[in-house]
Amino acid sequence: MESDKNVAALAAVQKQVEELRKDPAPGLLEISDAYVPPLGVREEDGHLVVRKCAGGYVMPGMEHVVQVSEDVADTVAVDFVLRGPEGTTYARDYPMWALLRHGVPYLVGFRAVLVNAVVDNGVVAHPMFYDRVEEEGSGRALRVVCTEARRLLRGAYHKCEKCVTNYEQFAGLEAFRKAVRVEYLEHHALRPELFAYGATGWPRTAFAPDFLAFADSARGAEDAENLVREEADGVYSFPLFTRDFCEYLVKEVEAFEATGLLVAPPNSMNKAGLKLNEIGLADTFSRLQRDYLQALAGVLFPVEGASLETHHTFIVQYAEDEDQGLDMHTDDSEVTFNVCLGKDFTGARLNFCGGFGRPDHRQHSKSYAHEIGRCVVHLGTRRHGAADILSGERFNLIMWNYSQVYRSSVLPSKRTYSRETSPPAPVCLSYTHDRDFDSYLTYPEGKAVYKEKAWCPPPGFAHDDARPTAACSHD
Repeated sequence: MESDKNVAALAAVQKQVEELRKDPAPGLLEISDAYVPPLGVREEDGHLVVRKCAGGYVMPGMEHVVQVSEDVADTVAVDFVLRGPEGTTYARDYPMWALLRHGVPYLVGFRAVLVNAVVDNGVVAHPMFYDRVEEEGSGRALRVVCTEARRLLRGAYHKCEKCVTNYEQFAGLEAFRKAVRVEYLEHHALRPELFAYGATGWPRTAFAPDFLAFADSARGAEDAENLVREEADGVYSFPLFTRDFCEYLVKEVEAFEATGLLVAPPNSMNKAGLKLNEIGLADTFSRLQRDYLQALAGVLFPVEGASLETHHTFIVQYAEDEDQGLDMHTDDSEVTFNVCLGKDFTGARLNFCGGFGRPDHRQHSKSYAHEIGRCVVHLGTRRHGAADILSGERFNLIMWNYSQVYRSSVLPSKRTYSRETSPPAPVCLSYTHDRDFDSYLTYPEGKAVYKEKAWCPPPGFAHDDARPTAACSHD
């Protein structure tokens, strides 16, 4: 959205950028021009709103309006690269970003994956950081961001005993993960060049021909429509990788697992799999996100997917003697890309239901059959789950993509719940989350323990509940 506020805000931040280029802050290696981050925001009836579409460009009749903060019209972004302090665990180059309003950064984050006591999911989370930046005012705020970012990497951000202990613990974990990455890359990696794609770019030989045609196009709505197949409202699939690349990536994952090197499970629900970000592939998949997937996400999901900064990328594995399936859930992401890598298997369909908090949240919309090399993409708020595998073994690469522009702009009304209009479909029930699961199905063995903490739907919003007396939101 162009406005006089945008122009003025852009000019004010660009002035700071030019001053930093003439006289760089310690550790600053490069900095982009100031830009207005893409977000589907417009003015209607005197209010700034976003048009949230159920399925992007092919679903124009499914929009609904969500009011956003007035300050979003003043949002400007800057990308920069900062060198961590020498002699510390964090002595490396960090691609970073900052979102500014009124010329002052209100969110700062790392595109690179790191473990630090005051960084949460890539975002600097300590209020003292932003207090110090704001105290400087709009004239030198970006310079202070650089100084303070290096400070939080150098040592405890606050010198109390608890903060010092936290810094040491997180820095120790970061050092351990770094040692794992170095050990694997230098002594075990099958194809070390995969770990360099962040710098060299992805080879075209990794991609399916139809996806390359999209990548070589203007990457607009018509180009996306020629690429994707609509599986359900707001759920799309498209050919991404060649079969050869899928086999190669599976072999690399198996080679890492064979080393016995320690790495955390991929997420809170899957036990079998691997966090690729932790074994040295974070920059590789950041490059994939930036050079290829961002454009498609922005077309299919023009609000949530307009500006993706970071990601959590991992492998999940399913087999009869490991994780067999996955309970219904939503993802902690704005946009999720999920591509099947192999191997031979039967069963294991991906069941899709409705969007978070909508009347059809627990209504079945699609059972998707995985195809090797083909990627399915959807909003993180879409309820879905994996049916049990019947035979063989399945590997999938999953990218949870995050947009702090979106998360910081939309008011909590985006979480407003709507009352269900009909009983839930059995396939859409979650034994982990649904408080009424046992009204329809018997808990699987050992899963009844989840009932005590189950919350969905909130009281008054299941189809057979007494009607709520006020709107409910869930964070």
